[in-house]
Amino acid sequence: MGFGPGDVETLKKDIFLPAFEKFYGFLVNFLKASGSGFLVGDSLTWIDLAIAQHSADLIAKGGDFSKFPELKAHAEKIQAIPQIKKWIETRPVTPF
Repeated sequence: MGFGPGDVETLKKDIFLPAFEKFYGFLVNFLKASGSGFLVGDSLTWIDLAIAQHSADLIAKGGDFSKFPELKAHAEKIQAIPQIKKWIETRPVTPF
């Protein structure tokens, strides 16, 4: 369900990686422009939570963040917030 035929490595190389680099490059620009360590403004917002979770998922699946150390650090910063850290440690296991 949701998967079509195709060579996974070719799809990764031709579709996923270019999109990943474009999207994450865009996010790095936002993070740098903010100057606060958060993507928008000077405090935690839902976009920080969403991007941190997305980044953490990619990192857990072996994603290469060597070109985006700022976003890896952002994910680690968000996940280190005590309330979020506690939730991550105690949340139910789900497929998503």
